[in-house]
Amino acid sequence: NGGRILLDPTLTCTYRPRTQLTAYLKWSFSGPFRLFYSRCLTATPLVKWRNLVPAAFVLYHLALPVAVWLLGWIALLPLGAYGLMAIVAAAQEARLYRRWKVLLLLPPLFYITHLLYGGGSIWGWLRSLLPMRPPVPEGKFSH
Repeated sequence: NGGRILLDPTLTCTYRPRTQLTAYLKWSFSGPFRLFYSRCLTATPLVKWRNLVPAAFVLYHLALPVAVWLLGWIALLPLGAYGLMAIVAAAQEARLYRRWKVLLLLPPLFYITHLLYGGGSIWGWLRSLLPMRPPVPEGKFSH
């Protein structure tokens, strides 16, 4: 819309990990939403193939009932492989840090994170296809 993006190399960014589960889950959805929504704000491609994998994960889940009906239990193999990899990754973390609770907590957290990331990606992409709303003039509020 005729705007500019200023890149200032003197700016710094500090990463602050989310310590509250709700903040982390909101970030898991909003981060990819902004990444995919930004396609309507700039011609610079920001999305890489790795950003598409969680969206494919969500689409797989949406297609799963039909796939199971058509292919039977074989359609569940990717989900089984995902679960196995999640358990292996959680076991590696539990062993490395000697915190065995994470063996139970991480696999469901991985699953929820990937579903939220994929959902945020899809929603951001869909939202980017809609016309942008004009900004509300300062001092005026819409009802």
